[in-house]
Amino acid sequence: MNTAPNNYRLRSTMTDIVFADAETCSLIDLTTAGSYKYNRHSSTDNLIWAWVFNDEPAGSIWSPPWAWGNANGTRPDPWPERLLDHINEGGYFVAWNANFDRHHWNEVMTRRYGWPPLTLEQVLCAQAQAEANNLPGRLEKAAEALRTKARKDPKGKTLINKLSVGMTQKAWDSEAFETPENMGHFRSYGLYDVYSMRDVWSLTRPLTTLEWAEYHASERVNDRGVGVDIEFALQAQKYALAETNDVNARLAEITGDPKITITNHPRKARYLHDQLEPYDTELTELAEKPPKRKGDPVRLSCDRATREAILDQLSKPERADRFPDSGDRIIRFLEAIEAGNSAAVRKFTAIVNQNLKGRCHGGYSFNGAGQTGRFSSRGIQVHNLIRDAVDKNDPDRAIDAMDMIIDGAPVYKLVEEFGFPISRLLARLIRPTFIAGPGKTLLWADWEQIEARVLPWLADTPASRAKLDLFRAGEDVYKHAAAEIFHEYDPVDIDAEQRQVGKVAELALGFGGAAGAFAAMGRNYGLTLPEREVKEIVSAWRAGNAWCVDFWYRLWEAAIAAFNNPGTWYPAGRVRYLFHPTLMYGTLICQLPCGRWIVYPQFQHEYKWVEDKDDPEAPPRKKWVTTFVKGFGSGAARVDLWYGVLAENATQGTAASFLRMAVFDLQDWIVLHTHDEVVLEIDLDQLDEMREQVRDSMTYLPPWAKGLPLAVD
Repeated sequence: MNTAPNNYRLRSTMTDIVFADAETCSLIDLTTAGSYKYNRHSSTDNLIWAWVFNDEPAGSIWSPPWAWGNANGTRPDPWPERLLDHINEGGYFVAWNANFDRHHWNEVMTRRYGWPPLTLEQVLCAQAQAEANNLPGRLEKAAEALRTKARKDPKGKTLINKLSVGMTQKAWDSEAFETPENMGHFRSYGLYDVYSMRDVWSLTRPLTTLEWAEYHASERVNDRGVGVDIEFALQAQKYALAETNDVNARLAEITGDPKITITNHPRKARYLHDQLEPYDTELTELAEKPPKRKGDPVRLSCDRATREAILDQLSKPERADRFPDSGDRIIRFLEAIEAGNSAAVRKFTAIVNQNLKGRCHGGYSFNGAGQTGRFSSRGIQVHNLIRDAVDKNDPDRAIDAMDMIIDGAPVYKLVEEFGFPISRLLARLIRPTFIAGPGKTLLWADWEQIEARVLPWLADTPASRAKLDLFRAGEDVYKHAAAEIFHEYDPVDIDAEQRQVGKVAELALGFGGAAGAFAAMGRNYGLTLPEREVKEIVSAWRAGNAWCVDFWYRLWEAAIAAFNNPGTWYPAGRVRYLFHPTLMYGTLICQLPCGRWIVYPQFQHEYKWVEDKDDPEAPPRKKWVTTFVKGFGSGAARVDLWYGVLAENATQGTAASFLRMAVFDLQDWIVLHTHDEVVLEIDLDQLDEMREQVRDSMTYLPPWAKGLPLAVD
């Protein structure tokens, strides 16, 4: 059976590995300040280091003498010589969310206690490995999903609140610190965290040497951070907070609910649903989403796509007549949300709170987006910044708006000048808040339609290769899709409205989506069509892209064949599947062309009795049910698996491999990136040279990617 290299042997001369965890205290809040600012603050100190070597049965604990050795008759912990010797000799150090522990070690332990510095190359992150194995990013939830022997102490959060937060102020306010009675419990909690982390590490697929090199490159990007315009961010934060307070007051007045706010999503969704339900079943269904898990109730929604679709329908006379008393109120409610539904408050506040000398650090979590290997964003959440310009024809208009805000212009003047509610204007100014340092500039690059290229390349059939030829020839793929949908002979004859249909079809239907997927994507692009017409579009797109439909079924057949024949690889296009019966209680593995694995833990394919969720009174019937355990931010849950998920994961995972390569190759300059773009900070006189280097790096095809027509803007 083909397995990845063992983490313990990343260096041939080093076999020891230490699993460690720190518990800390500070006068500032970690969640507000972020890891980098927190660990550099003068009040931040250490309470506990807990660690265990390799698979040794007993671990060790060390606390500073002030926190343990001078109170209640206890003795100071002995100096941790073996731990420090291990680090001093270049030994490996594993922690959960290792970015935090690495900085705490270097900023507090090295500076304050004289411990040897911990280099980035020594550090491996157990959280990154767990998330690459489709487990939750929280240690206690990952341990629950794997049913480990060692679990996190459920009282840990209470102890952290008492000791990491509450104890610190007492220590600063008193002349002689006294160790609390529950400090001993807290020390045991830290040690059991280490045991739990080690269990998760040992039960998951090890990351390869290449993956750890990509992790270290990502951490260098985190350490470099990105420059921010603090003067503007401070002023923009004031505008954003004032706008939010105004919107909350308007929402309370419209709804009669004093507890409703722009950020209280369940309350907003419930109000909208209650206003629609007595009058219009079709509109009510727009405000409902399928449950995430079987057996859960229907989810209510008031997201942007839902709001825009309902507003569009309410503008039609036949709809408005159904709401003689409440139609205007619903419209005012939705418009108020639109005016205040901006992340500007949170993002500008995060920029202000987390910047260190004009730079924000630690924006990325390696493997944080789950099993596909994509990055997630934390802190400012740069992955969901709005890209819309203040004026797409005049980039300098953003600078004009920023200057007016810095000068304290009245809100009505800003609205008159730029034509947006203040919240929408601020949302368009978050990206321009990121700036280059003195003598430098930002260089931006973006892969053009990378997922639309990767999917047919993965299918690897004559018809899918013909699709790739369109990209190679520089053709407008959206016009070609529209020509097939509308039965036009020549894509040149496709008008702008038809092209929009082709674009939505290309974006929505490649991963098994049908009418619902098209309608949802269409709402994002302001495209609302009758259900009958949408179904015809789906059928036409699938007929014109039969290679894609065929690929879905080949993926599914390969996955099920692998499950039925453990230990044997089954190919589908350029990916292949294997079922590993002992890894994480039975794991389906998808190997991408680059060699990296996507995993589906606790995979099950069963023929079982199920109830009809659409008709609870119908008798149960037998059907094949395919599920696996997926990690979420809040924990793990068993979810359905179908060919659409397989196609999406393989495509996004392969696209993520190109971003990971670019981050590794350009790690000395990258300051920002998302799934399909990178931003570098470079010297002004390097611009022409770096432009070519970035293009070469992002379009480089390793041997495994032969024939994929990448293009970069």
